[in-house]
Amino acid sequence: MREIHLECVIRYFYVCAMNLHNFMRLVTLKQRDEQKSVSTPGRHRTFSGNPQSISNPEDGCPVQVKIAKSDDDMEGGMAPTVQFRESNEYPVVFKWHCSATSQPRTVFICGSWDGWRQKIPLVKSANDFSTILELTPGMFSSLPGHHEYKFMVDNKWVVDDNQPKTNNNLGGENNVMSIDQDDFEVFDALDKDLASSNAGEAMRGAPNHQPSHDTPNDRELEKLRTFSQEIPDRSEFAKAHNPPALPPHLLQVILNKDTPVQCDPNVLPEPNHVMLNHLYALSIKDGVMVLSATHRLRTEILNNAVLERVLVICFSFHFRNFKFVCVCAFLEMDQYITVLRTSTKKRKSTGNFEMLSVEVEVTELAGMNTIIIKIMPTDSAEYAILVDFVLTIGEETIEVKRDLWEPGKQVLEKHTASNGPLNLMACTVQLLSPVDLSRQTAYRNFEVRCPPYNFFVDLRTLAELGGPLFSSWKVKQEAGLDFVEVTNISPEDVKTLLHATARFGSTIIHKDNYLVMSILASQYRMLTVLREVESYLIIAKMPLIRKLEFAAELRMARLYDMTMREIGPNAVEEIHRYLRDNGDRLQDLHWTLRTALGINTDYICVPQNSVS
Repeated sequence: MREIHLECVIRYFYVCAMNLHNFMRLVTLKQRDEQKSVSTPGRHRTFSGNPQSISNPEDGCPVQVKIAKSDDDMEGGMAPTVQFRESNEYPVVFKWHCSATSQPRTVFICGSWDGWRQKIPLVKSANDFSTILELTPGMFSSLPGHHEYKFMVDNKWVVDDNQPKTNNNLGGENNVMSIDQDDFEVFDALDKDLASSNAGEAMRGAPNHQPSHDTPNDRELEKLRTFSQEIPDRSEFAKAHNPPALPPHLLQVILNKDTPVQCDPNVLPEPNHVMLNHLYALSIKDGVMVLSATHRLRTEILNNAVLERVLVICFSFHFRNFKFVCVCAFLEMDQYITVLRTSTKKRKSTGNFEMLSVEVEVTELAGMNTIIIKIMPTDSAEYAILVDFVLTIGEETIEVKRDLWEPGKQVLEKHTASNGPLNLMACTVQLLSPVDLSRQTAYRNFEVRCPPYNFFVDLRTLAELGGPLFSSWKVKQEAGLDFVEVTNISPEDVKTLLHATARFGSTIIHKDNYLVMSILASQYRMLTVLREVESYLIIAKMPLIRKLEFAAELRMARLYDMTMREIGPNAVEEIHRYLRDNGDRLQDLHWTLRTALGINTDYICVPQNSVS
């Protein structure tokens, strides 16, 4: 009963929206048809299904309503009739998505639908270039149609790696697409609804008379109906008894749409107009029910999604050519998910986290347990996750902040004498989409050679990080060189540097690269990278004195201030514990830190708990 009631509510709102849509569509079509009393046969869409007919620039809809007027009708004043005409052309959307590291200036598309004769420009939006073409079935096949196409991005011919590809006669590759008639069933449904709707009946029975108003809107309204003092009978507007079938748009609700992994998952895409004023309920899974509603407030879109005790509100509005999105989320703290529960007695256990498969292997030798956590390899490594995780082994707890998990990586190797239950919990910090730096693309076209590694990078984004290293590479590129040989940095350090700055579209600092990145960023004065390293050190799980050494060495004022506040007045005692636990002497402490705290080499510190 609950599902039937929800469907009735959705159908009611849809009928209201479609009646208004059909009425405005008929007004526009009638105006365009009357402006063209003489038209060429090749520009009309008919039932003949002629594959040679070209697209009609008057209307972007695949099913067109035409008000046919012959010369006799125009002269004799006969009432116009509504004729529904069908085309053998189908609208297809082509998009070229912009990445975070590359923003092309111009994008064109060329394809086999016109014999590769014309380059069609794509219109730029916030994150992509797009255009809509009306295509017929393939020249040598019936439906589904087959077409090949290729993009020209900044005067370079490229293909979209995310779309199907095929080899061409020139030894290269083209993208390929097929027109499936099932994808356009919604337009046939709209045509049938319009044929039996009130708007269609009103158009068929409306007399032809001359307008008496000056505004374009009033003139079009007068073409559709006769004005009088009589109130029309309500039954005249109730000829369509049954609501139309639900369109497939309603299945593409915002909560079901895929969000690019490089984007914030809280930023919702702009909804389709048919999704407004509907209430959606997703099926209950794991004891959680999701309700979603979308409303329009003038030019703003308000999306509410309630997920158990989590409320996410997203406001997005357009001003000129800019889109502004504001997301407010009230989430529970410590959103850790149990990846697996096992015991040190079990030698191998597996669990799942997000899209990854995690394996824990335990080996025992001489009373010591060696615990290895690794991510199982997969066929495709097109994703990675920045996570926080907690590992408990009996009474021992290990907490790690900002670790990079990707297929095939060994996460942790721990030697411990602890036995008992073993529990691994993890929390997603950021979903990442890595790229293969060993492959050249239209944007990553500058080669960095450091045998045995070769990397292709986009210097436009790297130069923005600051420092003389990337700037010198940029100068060489502007001078006409397309590569650089790096000899003053070890190959492993170059790999760490480029993976952190160019592999994920933004600078990613985690527990495995922060030490190398802090050294290179300080040496080559990469201020943007240093700020990312400082942000990592603030939340990292390490001794506070170690954080103070980083702050003193790298001149990180924010890290120093926050760490000193956490230590409080017991800084000297904390130093003693740090040196004792690591087997170091006071002389081994960073001299800048000793100077900042007013400690000399002859200073002796005895902690309070050691005094009897």
